[in-house]
Formats: sequence, C-alpha cells, structure tokens
Amino acid sequence: MNPLALLVLRAAVGAVFLLFGVDKCTHPERWIVFVEGGLVRWIQATSPIDLHSVLRVQGTAEVLSGALLVAGAATRFAASFGAFVMLAVVLMLGFDPIAIRDLGLLGSLVCLVLTGAGRWSVDARVGPRVRGVRELPHMRKRILVYLPGGLLSVTAIALLVVFVSKRGTTARPEPEPVTVASLTNAAIVGREPVQPLPDPEPLDPARVALGNKLFHDTRLSRDNTIACASCHDLARGGADARSRSVGVSGLVGDVNSPTVFNARFAFKQFWDGRAENLLEQVNGPVENHKEMSMTWPEIVAALQSDPDYARAFQSAYAEGMNADNLRDAIVTFEMSLVTPNSRFDRWLKGDQAALTADEVAGYKLFKSIGCVVCHEGKLLGGNMFQTMGKMADYFQDRGQVTQADWGRYNVTKQDDDRYKFKVPTLRNVALTAPYFHDGSAATLADAVQIMSKYQLGLQLSAAEVDLLVKYLNTLTGEYRGQAL
Repeated sequence: MNPLALLVLRAAVGAVFLLFGVDKCTHPERWIVFVEGGLVRWIQATSPIDLHSVLRVQGTAEVLSGALLVAGAATRFAASFGAFVMLAVVLMLGFDPIAIRDLGLLGSLVCLVLTGAGRWSVDARVGPRVRGVRELPHMRKRILVYLPGGLLSVTAIALLVVFVSKRGTTARPEPEPVTVASLTNAAIVGREPVQPLPDPEPLDPARVALGNKLFHDTRLSRDNTIACASCHDLARGGADARSRSVGVSGLVGDVNSPTVFNARFAFKQFWDGRAENLLEQVNGPVENHKEMSMTWPEIVAALQSDPDYARAFQSAYAEGMNADNLRDAIVTFEMSLVTPNSRFDRWLKGDQAALTADEVAGYKLFKSIGCVVCHEGKLLGGNMFQTMGKMADYFQDRGQVTQADWGRYNVTKQDDDRYKFKVPTLRNVALTAPYFHDGSAATLADAVQIMSKYQLGLQLSAAEVDLLVKYLNTLTGEYRGQAL
C-alpha cells in the first residue's frame, strides 16, 4: 500500500476512534440503543454490570486506539486485523451498520494489544530471543503487502451490501414497510430496538384486590380527599390530565404525575429517579405534604377500625394489618398494572394488519430521526436519564425555572445532572396528556414538536409530526383484557 495512502487511512480511522470514543465516554446513553446484538447484548443480559459503565470503558479504549493510529504507532498488521474483524462482524450481526463500526473498532483494539505498536511491539521485544518469532516478520512481510488492501476492499463491498439492503436501489427497491410485519415474531423482535410488553405475571389475587382497594381509598390522605387514584386515574391512562397534580387542602404539586401503568418495568421511579423501585416510591406520595401528608402509622390507625380491611388483611397476610403489609399490598396491585397487546405489540409479533401504512411509516421515522435512542426497549423509555434541552435551551425559552426543573440534580447534587430527568415511557402516551415533567405540552403533536426541536435539533414538517402522532397512538394497550 502506498505510504501516503496508509498514512491518510490511519489518520481517518484514528479520527473515527477519537470522535466516537469521546462521545461514548461522555454520553453513553446515546449508544444504549445500538448494542442490541452480539457480545454487549450478552453482557447486558447475563451480568449485573451497568451498561453505561461498559460503554464508557469501551469509549476510553477507542480514544486510546485512535491516539495510537493518529500518531502512526499502530502496526499495519493491527489495521489489517481490524478490517478483518469488521468484515466478520458484518456477517455475524446481519449487516447492522452501527454494530459494524462499534465491534470493528473493538476488534482493531484487540489486535493492537496483541501485536503491540512500534518499538514496543511483540516482535521488537521477543523476536531477538525466540527463533520462531524472529522468523515471523519475514513471513509476515509478504502477507502484509496484500492483506490490508484486500481486507479493506472486501469490507467496502460488505458495507455496500449494507447500504443497498438498508436504503434500497432503483433496481431493487426496499419493500413496503408493512411487509416487515409478515416476518416471524422472533425475526421482528430481534431486529427492532423496541420489544413487546410481556403479559402480566401471576400475582396473589387477594393482595392485588386489597391493594386495589387501598389505591382508591381517600382515607390514606390527611383530609380524606386524595387517593392514589386521584393522581393516577386508571381511566385516564394512569395519570390525571393535569399539568401538576392537586393534593390535600388544594395544594398544587411540583411536577406532572407520570402514568402508573407499567411503572414496574422502569429502572427507577419519579421524574428525578429518587426511588429505586415501587416499594420505595410508595412512601413518597403518602408522606409528601403537598400530596397526602400522612404517615403509615397514621394510616394503620385510620383503617384498623374498618372490619372489611381487618378481614382482608388477615386473609392476605399472616401478620394482619401493619405498615409493611399496607405498602406491600399497594405495590402488588401496582405490579399488576401492565398493559400488553397494543396494536404495535401485535405488529411486532407478526400481525400484518395491526398497523396502517402511515403508522408503520411513523415508526420508521421515529427510528430514523433518533427518537428511539432514548425511547427504546419494552417501555419505549423508562430506562435512562436524559437532559431536557440537549440541542437548545428549553428552560431559557420557557422561563420561570423552578427547583423541580433541576431534575436529577436534586438527588445527586452533581452539576452534570442538572435538568436531567428519567425518560418517560411512551406506552399509552396518547392517553396521558399533558406531557413532560412540567406538563407544558398540551397535545401529543405539541410534545413531538418540542422534542424534535430541543432533543434532536430538528424542525419537523406538519406531515412528519402527523406520522409520528399516528404511530404513538398505536402504543395504547389493554388492561385486564380490555382496551384502555
């Protein structure tokens, strides 16, 4: 290979390493959606290791590799082996362009570690002492004359196949989107960054029924006016249709009430993620002076004289009524609030007629412009924190910033977490207006336009907004076998 061409190639590949590696270190949440296959998916499924940490380590390694390549310290064998690994990834992961780049760079890094670089290479250190290694450079010299160009050419052909298969050509147009729905369930789910909601798991029916009764009982509040269902109305998608909820004595809360449906699948609870799970979350509304303004001992005292509750608790719990069992019953009921079998879920599972052509086009747009980077998985959200206003200053434009707008910062006191919030689920989103933590978006179309501007830096056309809204309307599921 021409030395100048090799220099340019190394510099270009090194720049890719540096740019993507730095971005992965500083914003691992952007990459979550792009690791749904291969080794990283296996790590995510079988290990307790935090995926953000994995991505940061990977990003650091890529930065180091990029620096070596730009500096010209990487051996030609390393670059060649990296191209070979890139080709293997193309074949292994079914022509996924993101995986090609990501795992291809990892392969190059492995090869850098194995072969060394410059005067610190294995050849330089071990070659003079070991006969077999001493002979290796001579044998390798002829191979390396042809290997880099050959492997890079094959990789370029493979990438061309990727481009054709993804984008289509005039000779071989891409099939209409609805034909994807005719694939098998496993084929569709395996290729998509979102998954269908699972069916509800069996739960103790006595505890579910008891939790349901408590969830709707206003005696859990100090003035007997507010129940859990006041802010999480199951007939309104698990929310309350207010910008901010109203608690005891007419006090207005600080943030919009998120839906309680499917909350069990979220990685943390509340907009700022201050509760790790539903059992921690249930304390918040009860003890908040703007919501129910009670304590669990007070609630136990208020309900102990009710014979129906006494019998129900004695039937469901050996210990009868106490604060722990009150919390457990409510949480058990909330765990039953799962809404599977949306039209989109049915489409993912292979029902070709579940979505219209416009709705499928809306889903494709949802993926192509980047919404799916944050709204992915079975909840289409609920699994990461994200800054509100990544591409433009949302709070400056809106004005009147409050402490509640600080988001995750209120929990961690880390400046990097200011204005970060848990990404909300999009399940049943058509039923839960108004939107965002501040309830500032009155309609789904408003929410789409605001998100496209402040999170993606895009100005969508009216037709594009309409397609996205049509898709989002397909995410409404069923509760206890009935459509919401």
